[in-house]
Amino acid sequence: MNTEGEFRHQKERLELLLNLTTKITSSLDLREVLRAIAANIREVIQADAVTVALSDAASGKFRAFAVDFPHGKGFIKEELLVAPSVAVKKAMDTLKPVVFDMRDNELAPEASGVAAAEGIKAACNIPLVNRGRALGILSILRITESFCCASY
Repeated sequence: MNTEGEFRHQKERLELLLNLTTKITSSLDLREVLRAIAANIREVIQADAVTVALSDAASGKFRAFAVDFPHGKGFIKEELLVAPSVAVKKAMDTLKPVVFDMRDNELAPEASGVAAAEGIKAACNIPLVNRGRALGILSILRITESFCCASY
């Protein structure tokens, strides 16, 4: 039974890679590519939303560059600029994924209001790294329950 689950998990990963390869090679627009990647990740992981946020050096905040949140209420949207949470800072510093539960209340007031309005319960913040340097965060969001993203 465990082997069947492992095969299913491997098949999902391979399908994700195939979908991503197809999307990347069919478009040269970075935002469109990141939207497609976010949508594929959301489907495979069965999350409620996936965002890609890039660091805005001038403000010290993060700007949502690509968002896939099909059932969102519109509070989390592209170009949203928010201060990084403790979990995002930790992910950027350690270059490792950090799971965040809304009950921990580590968000800045502006981000906390947006997350509450959308009903976000948990997030997994994964640093986007190039040459040992974090450039941004890929966030996998859940409105229904907490989760662990360590296996992804």
